[in-house]
Amino acid sequence: MKVLVIGGAGYIGSHVVKALMQDGHTVTVFDNLSSGLRENLFKENSFIYGNILIQSDLEFAFEKGFDAFIHLAAFKAAGESMITPEKYSVNNITGTINIMNAALKYNCKYMVFSSSAAVFGEPKYLPIDESHPKEPENYYGFTKLKIEEIMAWYDKIKNLKFAALRYFNAAGYDVDGFPSGLEQNPANLLPVIMETACGMREKMKVFGTDYDTRDGTCIRDYVHVSDLAIAHVKALEYISTKNES
Repeated sequence: MKVLVIGGAGYIGSHVVKALMQDGHTVTVFDNLSSGLRENLFKENSFIYGNILIQSDLEFAFEKGFDAFIHLAAFKAAGESMITPEKYSVNNITGTINIMNAALKYNCKYMVFSSSAAVFGEPKYLPIDESHPKEPENYYGFTKLKIEEIMAWYDKIKNLKFAALRYFNAAGYDVDGFPSGLEQNPANLLPVIMETACGMREKMKVFGTDYDTRDGTCIRDYVHVSDLAIAHVKALEYISTKNES
């Protein structure tokens, strides 16, 4: 398939691009490089510099003709979303609607969306499954949930088939050593630990000593970024083969 990866120069996006290539797909990356890096781009792929808030940028990309697109271009800092919700409204919600409208205009009918476990909020039970209540605790999670609801309506009305991957805490790097570009201003725990350990940060803060665990500290779940990248490819293959969301 011909696949447009929006946010494909970023940490997760570049690993998704590699997984798509290894599976035989033809990939074009669309990115504004606000957090993505040119060194994460593969020479085998076309690259379009563009912004999801500029409709003409998106139409310039989609008019080249794609079977599917993968959307990884949202802002993702949960804490920041509670301080500047307007920033997250415009980029995450409006930006995604812009992408979907451009895709439909040029008859691109398959979409894989980078959603988040943040749509669930505080766990009512563990492990969380897909039927768990969706009660986001931050505005970031709210934007992801609203996008999922919008996609469901676009599927119903416009036949845009989608997969929403509600993942959490990606970690690690590709075992072959590429891509390897460091995230810009990461807010996730593992890159913050590593930046502190190698002196890029003076210190890091750890919050919470009263969790219901053996020593009171927090336990987090992680998924390796390469496994996550493969999941995007599998999701795309499912919705395109079954023609269902």
